[in-house]
Amino acid sequence: MLKAFGDVEHSTQLFVDSTGSMPIQAVMNAPFIPLGAYPYKEKISYKDFPSVFYLRLQLFNNSDSAVKLFFYPGKLYKKLSLYQAGNPASLVHTGFISDGFVPIEIGAAQTKVFVIKGNFFKSSFNKISAQLITSKHIKLFKNELFGTMNHKKTAGIILSGMLLMMIFVTLLNYFITKKIEFLYNSVYSLCMFLIIFLSSYLTMNPSWFKGFFMSYLDLL
Repeated sequence: MLKAFGDVEHSTQLFVDSTGSMPIQAVMNAPFIPLGAYPYKEKISYKDFPSVFYLRLQLFNNSDSAVKLFFYPGKLYKKLSLYQAGNPASLVHTGFISDGFVPIEIGAAQTKVFVIKGNFFKSSFNKISAQLITSKHIKLFKNELFGTMNHKKTAGIILSGMLLMMIFVTLLNYFITKKIEFLYNSVYSLCMFLIIFLSSYLTMNPSWFKGFFMSYLDLL
């Protein structure tokens, strides 16, 4: 039984639907391959961005009570859906998964096969992973993944602070002198502040907003 969190890549299989339109029941019978055999899992190839990715894993709960787990499939997904294998396969209603972690529940002494369907954002930071985390340790896992400070975050936050001071100074000059160029400079500094701060703050974050930001808003 999983104690905290762990890598389950060895027991996870992958299927890539290059058409992007296969029905889920056909996917269940498709030729999945071991996740470790996929050569682009650390950085998804640009040619595969339109494809739909499916991760399949079998889980067994050997305890006498139901357990709730979270599956981390990597980053940066535009949409994640969870299916339970069967005839027919059934969609598990998880709601919109905004943080990048798929909630999974297994009853006592049950064995279930799950398939996670994912569509990636158009980003050079896309990655496939396979890790299971218990509900008690999800906060710790998130903190270790993207919550701790590193050199990039530290440098970005310091630079953001400098830009924030520039915004206040240029706004003050605008109110004093009424010169429009100070207002333009303030708006430019604000845009740079948002880009640098969010790029630093969202480092290693697998959430939907990170994918949206890196795909459409990050101009650096």
